[in-house]
Amino acid sequence: MPKELARIFLSVKSIKVEKLQDIDEGQAKKEGAKKQSWCQPFGTKIEDEQKYVGSLVNHKINYKTGFADIWDMTIKEDKYSWEANPWVWVIEFEKVIGDIDNEK
Repeated sequence: MPKELARIFLSVKSIKVEKLQDIDEGQAKKEGAKKQSWCQPFGTKIEDEQKYVGSLVNHKINYKTGFADIWDMTIKEDKYSWEANPWVWVIEFEKVIGDIDNEK
C-alpha cells in the first residue's frame, strides 16, 4: 500500500510463539478482554462440579477468563479452541507517531 494512503503506521516490537493459555492478565487486557461479574439464576447447573447452586457471583473475575470466552466465541474449529491450547504467534507492536521516514 502506498504510504500516502495509510491511516496508521505500526512498529513491530517483538514476535514470539507461545501456547494460547500462557497469556497473562496484562496481555489479555491489551487484547481487549474485560473482567466480567454476573449472577446465574437459581437452579443453574455448574458443569464442573455437577451441582446445582442458588447463585454464582463473580464467576469471571479476571481478564484471562474473559479472553478465553472471546477466543471460543470467535474461533469455531475445535482443534484451535481454548481447551486445545494451540501454539499462537504473539506479535507486540506500537503505533508510530511522527515522521515515519526518520524511524529506525
